[in-house]
Amino acid sequence: MELVLSPRILFLDEPTTGLDSSMARSVMECLQKLSRTG
Repeated sequence: MELVLSPRILFLDEPTTGLDSSMARSVMECLQKLSRTG
C-alpha cells in the first residue's frame, strides 16, 4: 500500500501503542523498510 502521494516526511506519534508485540514488530519492520527505500 502506498502512503498518500509518497510524502517525504512522515510524522508518527507512538505508532505501536496498544499493539501486541507481534504487530508492533511488524509496524517497526515496515517503517524501517520505508526509511531505507524512501
